[in-house]
Amino acid sequence: MGYTALIAICEPQCYGFEHVETNSAFIAAVMLAFPNERVLFLAEEGHLKLVRDKLSRNSVGKLEYNAVKIP
Repeated sequence: MGYTALIAICEPQCYGFEHVETNSAFIAAVMLAFPNERVLFLAEEGHLKLVRDKLSRNSVGKLEYNAVKIP
């Protein structure tokens, strides 16, 4: 049928380097488990950049990103 879901992963509290390894591993696992789905990662801008850099070095596939402000 061609239906593609969007899997949204949000980090609602970490800034910068906090949990970069954990979030990168979790995102990589989701992308491996659902290779045909769009995956969007929402996080604070500094954290998002570090996770994106980590994932790009490990070639996990195409991931969509969006920076959000956290309290």
